[in-house]
Amino acid sequence: MQKISELKHDNCIYNHIVYDNEYERHLAKHSHSLVEMIYVVKGEIAYTIEDKRFVARTGDLILIKPYSYHFFSITNQQDYEKIGILFHPSDVNIGDVTAPNNFLLLPCNKGRIHEIFNKVDFYFHNCPKDIFIKLLLSLAQEIVINIQMFHANDIVTSHKIMHPLIERAVNYINVNLFNFNTVKELSTALSVSEGYLKALFTEQLKIPPKKYITEKKMLLAKSMITSGTPPTQVSLQCGYTNYVTFYRLYMKLFGVNPMKDFKNEK
Repeated sequence: MQKISELKHDNCIYNHIVYDNEYERHLAKHSHSLVEMIYVVKGEIAYTIEDKRFVARTGDLILIKPYSYHFFSITNQQDYEKIGILFHPSDVNIGDVTAPNNFLLLPCNKGRIHEIFNKVDFYFHNCPKDIFIKLLLSLAQEIVINIQMFHANDIVTSHKIMHPLIERAVNYINVNLFNFNTVKELSTALSVSEGYLKALFTEQLKIPPKKYITEKKMLLAKSMITSGTPPTQVSLQCGYTNYVTFYRLYMKLFGVNPMKDFKNEK
């Protein structure tokens, strides 16, 4: 992996990275509380986001909503180069451009959006950090506005859906996230065996269903806590009547006391 440029600042991240096939095996399947914007500078990748799969190629833009599980694999021997911008939903208004999915795929090679991404590295190398962050968020908003005004009809709407059971499972989890805690409850709701669901879920999404459910809950919990809701109240809203259990899960994922996150936002 080669990092051409990178910046991490609070709820804003920028990176320009070249991945090779060797590094790809070390990439974690993940979700996060930020909006992620990815521009494919070079290469071809197969992306999985929630229960959808698609191939993105040179010049394609991918926009992923917060809390959506996703991962990619390089589809050929060519290195994969991308520019990534991650930002908090309150800093850039993305509206409904990702509807009805949790993401969008837009071919935009050599157009206005392509030109916007070409500016970013120039600003990164030539502007003070605080100025660059302001420009980065402004450019991200400009990209969204371009999508809304000039490219709404160009968004790719045909994606490969995974096994129907995975689609049902992901939809059920998203709708009922705080109303259950175990994989057994999920399998019962879907009328399948727990063992079959675990095996299929791990095969298709590359993550066990228990971990998927827990991390989604904790990411939303962190969002609520950093927005000013007390951790004990969030614990109950997330379905954890035992605060110690909630605390341990939160610490394991984020490495910080939930009360510290709460106080930092006061």
